[in-house]
Amino acid sequence: NGDELKELREKNINTFEYVYPKRGRIISKDGFVLAEDRKIFSIAVNLNVKPNEQAIEKLISIFPNKIENQYVKDIVEKSIKTGNQEVVVSKLNQQELSKFLVRSNELEGFSVIENYERIYDPHPSIFHVLGHMGYLSERDKTYFKSRIDQYTPSLWRRVGKSGVERIYEEQLRGKHGKRFFLRNARGQNTPDLIKVAKDIERFGANGITVHPRPDERHIRYSDVEDLSSVLTKEFNVEGYPNKLFADLVK
Repeated sequence: NGDELKELREKNINTFEYVYPKRGRIISKDGFVLAEDRKIFSIAVNLNVKPNEQAIEKLISIFPNKIENQYVKDIVEKSIKTGNQEVVVSKLNQQELSKFLVRSNELEGFSVIENYERIYDPHPSIFHVLGHMGYLSERDKTYFKSRIDQYTPSLWRRVGKSGVERIYEEQLRGKHGKRFFLRNARGQNTPDLIKVAKDIERFGANGITVHPRPDERHIRYSDVEDLSSVLTKEFNVEGYPNKLFADLVK
């Protein structure tokens, strides 16, 4: 019914992901940094705009030794299906980051995201004292639930596994932020666009008009091709005249 569709629409338009916090430093009494988070950059699928074929090819031309066409397409489809900002190229060095940024206007649908990796003092004598990080396990959930107030395991991927990292997990872990996104409002195949279009013709309409936006929030460019193969009456396509739109309506 209408209320259910409205609720689905709101869930699909307004979504967010947690931004993992920078973990605290571990510093010796004499001021030496023994462990800290270092910022790293990756390229991910932008949930606001679906990458087109030209953007995918341009990204591959920048990183020919790291990615290939089918791999990128699979990542894009996975990102759209799950609603998660999937990483396409990880841990960019400064030169790679610069290459992406200077061509970013040709790479619509991809964006740079920031994350952190843990760096330790290399001296072997303190490894066992500092401990290490690792992926959250069921044993970790039980351990920290009784030691940290309002512990929410679903928010964490990595935790301290031993040493100082584990003992001072609550003090080192930081607080999550949130990154909000506008997503496609339809949510998978609800409603079934092809069925709706056929029904509209069957009910007596003289034609159908669609208006695909560049961000594909409602009607997608791929919908235009799907509809054109099944509609038997007048089919109008209106939209912002970018290159992708011009190629679509030729």
